[in-house]
Amino acid sequence: RSSGHPLRPRDMALRRLARDLRSLEDAPLPGIAAAPLPDDLQTWHFNLRGPGGELGGLVVHGVLRVPPSYPRQPPRGRLCTPLP
Repeated sequence: RSSGHPLRPRDMALRRLARDLRSLEDAPLPGIAAAPLPDDLQTWHFNLRGPGGELGGLVVHGVLRVPPSYPRQPPRGRLCTPLP
């Protein structure tokens, strides 16, 4: 950085999340859709689609909350879709 000040952990997390989002947009993962909220890069919603067989047609929705210390600490996740 030009100011000579080190990045704060939250700034480092936001920079990493922006890079992770670009990676997902450039190379989507099969059966996975994920994106942050438009006004909060630290809250992501995701959908996981079953690959077929018994899980065919199943779509699971969840929310990830990314801590300011990411990637040193992992996101916390919550499933919003009841599983059969």
